[in-house]
Amino acid sequence: MEFHRVCRGSSTLHGRPPDLPSRGCSTLPGRPPDRGSSSLLGRPPDRQFLHRRLPRSLRPCWPPCLRLCRRPPRLSLMCTGSVHIRAKLELQVPDQPVVALHGNDVTLNCSFSQAGSFNLSDVSVFWQLTDTKRSVHGFWMERDQVIEQAEGYTNRTSLFPAELTMGNASLLLQRVVVADEGSYTCFVRVQEYNSAALLLLVAAPYSKPEVTLEPESNLRPGDELALTCVAYGGYPKANVIWQDGSGRNLTDNITTSVVANEQGLFTMTSVLTVVLEPNSSFNCRLINPLLSEERSIFVTVTGW
Repeated sequence: MEFHRVCRGSSTLHGRPPDLPSRGCSTLPGRPPDRGSSSLLGRPPDRQFLHRRLPRSLRPCWPPCLRLCRRPPRLSLMCTGSVHIRAKLELQVPDQPVVALHGNDVTLNCSFSQAGSFNLSDVSVFWQLTDTKRSVHGFWMERDQVIEQAEGYTNRTSLFPAELTMGNASLLLQRVVVADEGSYTCFVRVQEYNSAALLLLVAAPYSKPEVTLEPESNLRPGDELALTCVAYGGYPKANVIWQDGSGRNLTDNITTSVVANEQGLFTMTSVLTVVLEPNSSFNCRLINPLLSEERSIFVTVTGW
């Protein structure tokens, strides 16, 4: 479909309103220009004159360059010059969250397809944090652009320049930390531009749990006993399950706390309070929801 713009020199329609022109409008046919002005940018033309002298299909809308006349069978405006709307660049990112292990490297996949041939000098790529709009990595003019890179990403990001002309705009993020978790937006421009966002989640396995007893000695059947189960260095928060020797769930009797260290990794502490029975057994299980990984410890307590 072809659209006609109002004024020569106005910008093309690429998903945003065209800029208002500063000059270059031709006068309306059939009427001499107003005194002191030869363009549409002075004062609006006399509506009654336009509607009296022009056919309905040619009557312009006002103000110029802001909207299209909605008159079937075609859309037209009054000034010369045509604009062809081109399809956006096709961009693909993962639909599901990307899970990265703490301390490891991760690739945030972003690929694009552009009709026609192009060179590396035609490609611009920009990665940013979706929520804060902070810059993560940029590439244009055939080189990396990291002057305004957000603090914390220095020397940890890179693209794959040799593969950009093949449609690979993926970001390599090295030595992942908990603070990297969040939404990232990939912007790509060749002749046209597009953007897409993906979600990065960070995971870290917990250590094997340790269990301590309070009191530790002189235990008798019927005594109240507190068992404390601790696991370190995991992320995100784990699901803690306590069971007795027969597999019965004891989770209603526990209190669980979470403390983060300077790296953002968690120490999980869960306390189970029970009344001791002869030869009682307990199982403390921690399940990391992102890794589907379980850590557990089984203990037997004997009362005398």
